[in-house]
Amino acid sequence: MKEIEIKFDGLRVKHLIAIANINEHNTLKEKADILSAVYNVEKATLYRLSTQDFGMLWETLIRQLKEVAEMVELKRVIEVNGKRYKLIDISKVSVGWVIDYTELAKDGINPEDVMALCYIDEDLTDYNDKENDLLKRKQEMLEAELADYIALSQFFFRKLVKLSVAMEKLIQMENLRKKPLKALLKLGFGS
Repeated sequence: MKEIEIKFDGLRVKHLIAIANINEHNTLKEKADILSAVYNVEKATLYRLSTQDFGMLWETLIRQLKEVAEMVELKRVIEVNGKRYKLIDISKVSVGWVIDYTELAKDGINPEDVMALCYIDEDLTDYNDKENDLLKRKQEMLEAELADYIALSQFFFRKLVKLSVAMEKLIQMENLRKKPLKALLKLGFGS
């Protein structure tokens, strides 16, 4: 493969916008745009590669994405640019946290927002510590490992699924109370 300088230290939250555009029908130009954004390589440099070398670089990115997807585990402590952050107790969020979330939600919640809301500087006692700087941490979280963001997202998704299942069971129980025979038949009893 032709030697090119790649300034890459792993998939990060900041790469999400670029990799979100990956699909099975990407053109060579779209692939070059994605590779340029992720690997921090000039498009002109990518255009000079042979199609074989370009294809190998693309396959390397796809392999890295698959590896990230396989290694997702919610970490209690993450490290971003040499600084350690701890996961807050999400079951006990404070009014300050809700206010911060509400403010961020006005413009739409981004991945770095989620990370900044859920991970605080390891030296802080809790989210409401006066040294807590959400906006600074939000910028820092752009450099968080993509696997850490995916793990956090999956944590929330699993909670949402559990809540949905519980709500469905409650609805079914309420139906049983209101219309016992009809509900039992709907659930598969008596058929």
